[in-house]
Parts: sequence; structure tokens; C-alpha cells
Amino acid sequence: MRFGPFLAIPLLLSACAGPPPRSAPAESIRANILKHGVADRIVLRAENRLPLRAAELIAPDGKITKARAIVVSPATELGENRLLGGSLLSTGSFGVAAVPASPAALGGGVEGRSELFLMRSTASITIPDRVAYRRQWRHYRVRLIFGDPPALEKREIKAPPPLPG
Repeated sequence: MRFGPFLAIPLLLSACAGPPPRSAPAESIRANILKHGVADRIVLRAENRLPLRAAELIAPDGKITKARAIVVSPATELGENRLLGGSLLSTGSFGVAAVPASPAALGGGVEGRSELFLMRSTASITIPDRVAYRRQWRHYRVRLIFGDPPALEKREIKAPPPLPG
């Protein structure tokens, strides 16, 4: 019994489905303190699918210090899948098969493109009282607000430790 033609059909049909879905890009938030003249600043760097719109330092007594500057720039990840060398290489329960294929035979060829977007944001918050922050920094927190209404995302992170010295 010949299985050759029957094995090629599933491979051709699976190739028409397009590229496999890509995983979501990694999101991250980092906070550091930088020396800036007589005052220290918390510098926040965030990578998120939404742009950073607000950042606030929240003191233990509830006093809020807002970020003075927020810079947002888009970052894009691109991926492409194409038919290479006139063959599709596929693996399955029958092993590995290279199927000769032409773009016409596959309904225009196998080609896919995916785009995943991340927004890179940087914010700077001046610490209003360096002495109080040094004493109680573990009780401070930073609130971040991403996106625009009605799709706002709020996150809170721990404040970074003060500079040594």
C-alpha cells in the first residue's frame, strides 16, 4: 500500500495555516536611584504593551510626588516566515519530510508576518526628602499608570533602596 500522496496532503494543509503564534513580549519594570545634585532621583524604566502615562512616589504618610518627565518610545519586534528553497520542512509522527512545493501549489506560497509591540518608557521622580527616604525607604512605593482611559493599568512596586553613604 502506498502512503506517499496521503502523507503530503496534511503537510500541505498545515503549511497553509500560517506561522505559529508568537509568545507575548516580555514586560519589565526597573527602578534605580541616581545622584542628581543635592537631590536623588528615582529613575524608572518600563517595557509594557501600553505607554506609561503617570508615575508617583508614595510616602508612608500618603504624600505623593509625581514624576516630572516621562518619555515614551515604541519598540517593535518583527518576525517573518517564508517558503525557502522551494520546500517545506515539516516534522510529525511519521518523521521529517521535505515536500517540494511551489507558491502556486500552496495558494500563493507560505509567508507570514507577525508584529508584537512594546512601549519603552522612562520616568524620573525627585525624592523630596532624602533623609526621610533613607530612614523609611522600605515603606515607600511607586505607582505606575499605563495606557489611556478607559483601558488604564495601575501597578505598584517597591521603592528602590537609597544610595550608599
